[in-house]
Amino acid sequence: MTSSASLLNISLIILSVVTCLASTQMTVSTVVSDAELGQWFTVQCQVSGSLGLVVIIQISKDIGSNKTTLVNHIINGNITTDKPPTRISYNSDTYTVNISNANCQDEIVGAERVKYVCDLTYVTTATATATSSKEVTIKARPQEPSILSTSPASLLSDKFVVEGTEVKVTCSANVGRETKGSIVWRIYRNNTPEFVSDARVKSVERTGSPSCTRVMDSTLTVASVSRSDQDLAIACFVVNSDFNAVAPELCSDPAAALCQLTETIRVHYPVKEAFITGDNSATEEGSVTLTCYGSAVPDATYVWFKSGDENRTLSESNILTLTNLSIAEDAGEYNCTASNNVSGTIYSASQSFKLTIVPTTPAPTTTPEATDGPTEPVVSGDTSGDDQTIIIAVCVSVVILIILAIIIGIICWKRRKPRKEIEEPSEKPYNNRPNLSFQNPQPDLVADEKKFNNPSLNNSFDQKNEDGLMYADLTYDNRPRSRKPMALGDAMSDYSDVQMPEV
Repeated sequence: MTSSASLLNISLIILSVVTCLASTQMTVSTVVSDAELGQWFTVQCQVSGSLGLVVIIQISKDIGSNKTTLVNHIINGNITTDKPPTRISYNSDTYTVNISNANCQDEIVGAERVKYVCDLTYVTTATATATSSKEVTIKARPQEPSILSTSPASLLSDKFVVEGTEVKVTCSANVGRETKGSIVWRIYRNNTPEFVSDARVKSVERTGSPSCTRVMDSTLTVASVSRSDQDLAIACFVVNSDFNAVAPELCSDPAAALCQLTETIRVHYPVKEAFITGDNSATEEGSVTLTCYGSAVPDATYVWFKSGDENRTLSESNILTLTNLSIAEDAGEYNCTASNNVSGTIYSASQSFKLTIVPTTPAPTTTPEATDGPTEPVVSGDTSGDDQTIIIAVCVSVVILIILAIIIGIICWKRRKPRKEIEEPSEKPYNNRPNLSFQNPQPDLVADEKKFNNPSLNNSFDQKNEDGLMYADLTYDNRPRSRKPMALGDAMSDYSDVQMPEV
């Protein structure tokens, strides 16, 4: 500092002697690059205008009221620095200070923000100065997280949990600068990610190292795992708005994705039900396979036995195969018991299955017998079943034929319309009166105005005396469907008139 002050005083003495020097006004601006912890950043003084006779550029670090000079640069003169070369380097051509190994104190000290100042002193007709300052922002890259703890504590080592248990996983990581980073969670079921951002996540922060960074401890709680959570996996991711604002879906590369993934977690649950599948009917001397299944983790073990013979184990597999079946030995009810062990407790579930054995009917065979006369085949074997079948078939056929005959008879009877015969009167002899004369024409019986009509009997009898001839009129009864004539005696007439019934 003493040598710098001496140089400055000498320069000012020289400037006071010079009175005829003309120069334009000069300005300076400060440009500070952002930096990352552990990396370098620059402070540059950008000068504009023509240089005077003597120009002094001073670069300082200002913390509150405490100003520390980093570089004093007299143009065409000496350069001095107040910091070791390991931290400060200076480019005199661009008036740039390079500060390496950036740390938190390069940005903030206590509650005070650090300012980097460029002071310019130059001579025109008089001594003039220009000042500019700028703050720097130091970024902190987040770190890969680690699984701090789990509940139950044996979750990671045993890689399983009992159904209904509460599961907690805590991840811890340096997330970078305060308000810049955080931890997010994803749950995987069958490799399908579910983003978790609700009340199941609780996070706390503490001071990290370096001191301007934050460490976050975040805990995810799954209240009660169930068998639907089988092969569950949990992952935590670190995100930071300065570097990786969005977490990837999968934690395939923990170092690059800044994540941590638990092993696949098996959910243990007891067997509750057993099921048996297979044919419930089989043929005598044949075979049948029965399969028993009970949903359980760890996998269930199986025991088969037949009702009434529980002390004899038929199989200790989930599959039971019976061959050369016998009605006496194999027909009946079979039982399967599925069992599994969950945290030292044995759980069991049973199911029964009724198996029916159908007898086989051998094909009929013929056996010839040696006799003196003609031989007849002898049918051997049980034919009672065939006889019953034939009898049933014959009965059914007869019933069908009877029903058909009845139906046909009814149809014919309905279609037949019986005709009612009308009794016709017997013909009258052509000439029943030998004394009748046929020489005169027969009068018109319909137009005869002298007819006598009786309404009740609908008949008339009129004796006529025209041309000296006697006539007799006969009228039929006109009641509906009656064609009977009214018989009237006529011994005096030579002619007879017949009136047909009205239609």
